[in-house]
Amino acid sequence: MAEVLFSGLGISGYRSFGGPMQYSGRLGPVTLLAGQNNAGKSNFLRFLNKAVPRSGKIELSPLDRPQSATASQCSYSLAFSPNHLIEKANLNHTGAGRLLKAILQHPSLQRSNDGLIWLEFNEERQLIAEQFDEAIHGHGDLIGLAQAVGGRYFQGEHTAAARRNAQHIFQSLSRPSDTHIKVTTIESFRQIQPITTGMPKEGTHEGSGLLEKLQRLQNPSAERYQQDSKRFAAINRFLKNVLDDSTAQLEVQHNATTLNVHHAGKLLPLENLGTGIHQVVILAVAATVLERTVVCIEEPEVHLHPVLQRKFIRYLSNETNNQYVIATHSAHLLDYQRASVVHVWHDGDHTQLTPALKPAALSNICSDLGYRPSDLLQTNAVIWVEGPSDRIYLKHWIEQYDLDSVEGIHYSIMFYGGGLLNHLTSTDEEVTDFIKLRRLNRHLAIIIDSDKTYASMPINDTKKRVRSEFNGESTNGFAWVTQGYTIENYVPFEILKSVTAEVHPQAKPLTWQGEKWANPLTLINRKTGKAMNPDKNRIARLACERWAERPPRGSDLEKLVQRCISFIREANAGIENEF
Repeated sequence: MAEVLFSGLGISGYRSFGGPMQYSGRLGPVTLLAGQNNAGKSNFLRFLNKAVPRSGKIELSPLDRPQSATASQCSYSLAFSPNHLIEKANLNHTGAGRLLKAILQHPSLQRSNDGLIWLEFNEERQLIAEQFDEAIHGHGDLIGLAQAVGGRYFQGEHTAAARRNAQHIFQSLSRPSDTHIKVTTIESFRQIQPITTGMPKEGTHEGSGLLEKLQRLQNPSAERYQQDSKRFAAINRFLKNVLDDSTAQLEVQHNATTLNVHHAGKLLPLENLGTGIHQVVILAVAATVLERTVVCIEEPEVHLHPVLQRKFIRYLSNETNNQYVIATHSAHLLDYQRASVVHVWHDGDHTQLTPALKPAALSNICSDLGYRPSDLLQTNAVIWVEGPSDRIYLKHWIEQYDLDSVEGIHYSIMFYGGGLLNHLTSTDEEVTDFIKLRRLNRHLAIIIDSDKTYASMPINDTKKRVRSEFNGESTNGFAWVTQGYTIENYVPFEILKSVTAEVHPQAKPLTWQGEKWANPLTLINRKTGKAMNPDKNRIARLACERWAERPPRGSDLEKLVQRCISFIREANAGIENEF
């Protein structure tokens, strides 16, 4: 699994970064830097390569210094977990330990609600002493803490000595305890090739030198056989997935000059498989031959279909142990839920960094990148449901039969809101507009609560029209009208009864006894006797956790779930499965 090797970076006075420090916020195992061209994404990666290894003076050329009177000096900030610093000090249950904890809790050393401590350094890699003035105010001269942490202390004029002691304390705590963090960059131009004269001995990570490194994984030494064999197997699983070929296999030629691929009964050089496959395999190989490294990647989406982009970022997250900082313009990568996202933008004078912590921020980034909402509806199959609880049930049922279909790649579940159908007539213009959504994606299905209170009761005209349109011969989807009042009527009675009582202990026991045509979630408050609104989402999550059995064989539910799975597979015909 990808992991966090450093927590955050702030930059001031470097290239497009002006005087005020710009903070990345908390970085994850995979972090995406998203923004327009020339916003400053590459400058962030360049400086990360200089600052994070933390060894020696940061070397800056005249071009690295911004042409701005407000930023004549370069400085940077690194983020640390306060718990990590406390553990490193090893001062548990001592007065010095309590003092250190009090200083770390001071808001002047924090930049947001990320729970991190941000320490500022100059380009000589020395901590800037003035940043501790507020945090140490009122805590004396810090002599005992400085001696306990760093083995020495400073005396003299109170303010100056306190600053120097604080600087000494945190310089000691922020120093890497073992080896320096390794950082490398994979540039946007990538091509498999052998090392040639003039290249570094190890080559680069854009393609040259990868063959030798991959060959070591293919033929590992005895002492590294276990771990290297696993890494080579992971690359080949990724290749099989990308090519939709269970027999696909990478093979480095004996002299490490060519990367061959066994595919469809043939042996071909990698470049013969097309630019997109060539690029994504290079990226996957580069990420795999590296270990516990901060890997900066420039625009991995170049030449990659959206499906390959998603598969690649999943591979990074699930199959490697590096940390990734990726400069991108791709909304398909931004959609990856396990990635941290930083919006990089230019205000006309300097680069600005804004961590995207909420969905609205991601929406703003997509707008900044020039995407419209209609550009993003690109999954191969879309299933419309009334609300979030319906999605929870449907995803659970699909996964009971088909673990290969991945939400977000092979299908998406979207909400239309029950009111859209329940409160409109079949002649309303909005119904026509809803049906026209098929122009965005021909592979559409819809699940509709029947709202019937007895078996022979007809569904309303609006639902009839939507069902007819989705089930028509010219479509590639279908309409599923529940065989029961709502989707909750499919849930086994005992499970629904127990989880509803757990979620709503203040409600009277359910009067529903498993009847098909009654509302199963009619809740009455024990004390007031008034109707209550059920928390359908919590009920659905708990019900699915306890509902291990598949739907009964031959039941309406089993038939319709299987139809959903067939619909998804047909929409993804020719598209590889995700592992």
